[in-house]
Amino acid sequence: MNYAHTNPDTEIIYCASDMIIQVDSDAAYLVAPEAQSRAGGYHYLNSHDGLLFNGPVLSLAKVIKNVMALATEAELAALFMNAQEAVAIRNCLRAMGFTQ
Repeated sequence: MNYAHTNPDTEIIYCASDMIIQVDSDAAYLVAPEAQSRAGGYHYLNSHDGLLFNGPVLSLAKVIKNVMALATEAELAALFMNAQEAVAIRNCLRAMGFTQ
C-alpha cells in the first residue's frame, strides 16, 4: 500500500509484440509451514529478439504440496507447475494464429 500511495501514477503498459509466451520460474526452498516450498512464475508475451518487456499475462504463486529433499527438486517442481499453466496459454495463442 505504501508503494501505491507513493507512486499514484504507476501504470502497466502492454506493447505490440510477436506474441511469444515466455515464462520466468523460481522456487523458494522450505519457506512454508510443514517443510513445504513455494513456487513462483511470471508469464508474459514477448518478441523473438527478447528486447520487449510486457506486463504479466499470468503470475503464479503456489505452495508445493510435496516435501522436497533438495532445492533443485523445488526448482523442478516450480518449472513443472509453470509449464502446466503455460500450456493453456500456448494453445490459445496457437488457435489465434501465433506460432510458438
